Amino acid sequence: MGIFKNLKHYFSSDIYPDVNKMPSIVTPFKTSGGYIKTNSKVGVPKGYAFVLGHGGKALDCFMEGEYILAPSTLPECCKKLKIHKMDKQGKIKKKFKADAYFINLKSFDATFKTGQCIEMGNRAMGIFTAGAEGKANIKVSEPKLMMVGLLQEFAYLRLGEAEKIIESWVSELVIKCFQKHNFALSELVDNNPVVEEKTKSDVAMGLSRCGLVLEGFEFDKILLPKKYRKKAEENLKQKEKNKKIDSIANQQVEQTTQTETQIEDEKCEEVEVAPIEQIDKQENIQSDVYVPFGDFEISQQQASYDKDVQEQPVQEALQPQQYVDLNIDNIIKNTPTQKRCLACGAVVDEFARFCSMCGQKIE
Repeated sequence: MGIFKNLKHYFSSDIYPDVNKMPSIVTPFKTSGGYIKTNSKVGVPKGYAFVLGHGGKALDCFMEGEYILAPSTLPECCKKLKIHKMDKQGKIKKKFKADAYFINLKSFDATFKTGQCIEMGNRAMGIFTAGAEGKANIKVSEPKLMMVGLLQEFAYLRLGEAEKIIESWVSELVIKCFQKHNFALSELVDNNPVVEEKTKSDVAMGLSRCGLVLEGFEFDKILLPKKYRKKAEENLKQKEKNKKIDSIANQQVEQTTQTETQIEDEKCEEVEVAPIEQIDKQENIQSDVYVPFGDFEISQQQASYDKDVQEQPVQEALQPQQYVDLNIDNIIKNTPTQKRCLACGAVVDEFARFCSMCGQKIE
């Protein structure tokens, strides 16, 4: 079934590329006579983009998926090539001439070489020529914008030409950066990290205008006059050694942290967890004990008081309690030598017949 499917795609006007045959960043797809048939299909693989170009211009762009190449999906081709209009005979155009490209969106490595052609310094300190060689890791972020810049260099791109153009862009950006900052000779000889950082930021800014992202950048060699080359190479080698030492130290730190975490996990697993019933029992016992908040002397006094109360005999606690009768009649009756007037409440003699205050008869 796979053989018949490939044959069908081979003789068909539809565009279905073979991912294994697209090693370059930009791979041109050859069509029959260089024409794209209207209403034909294109299948864009995962991690790729598809761009149509004509006369050094980037037209329509498609990301991952399957599309029908019709006037409704090709607005830029309609503007540039007028594919939506009828011909002189009043017929709809069945095909149009355009270049097809597949763009790999994965990151790739590029090298740059400026040559010892950058004039730097000043008249007071001296003028010298310098250059740089190194590598960069780049990723395509906007395929159409990148194709706009590439097709300005060549109207038609062949296989492998995109890499060369991008490497030339990086070299030009490095030259512009050196000319802009005019680094001191001592900075270049000592391989000052400021030089690489500033160059990397300028190159990243320039590539972003071309739809590219700079993910990595470093110098392999700084090109200087003869009497400074040996010292510059030694400093560069020392820098590489320091990087290796730092990477080894970081690996050791990661290993130690991993072992420590493993030991802690094992200790946590070995700790025996008390049963839930036992934990509840302990919590209840602790909740019954009253711990006052504040001075420690209060807790001592409270403890001594509780001890005295506990030591009292049980019989003393069980003795019957005495109550006071507050009834007014009982109080009046229990008074032996006096009476109280019921009208005004005055206290009179036991044998008095009339109240000395209100004159009422005392019964």
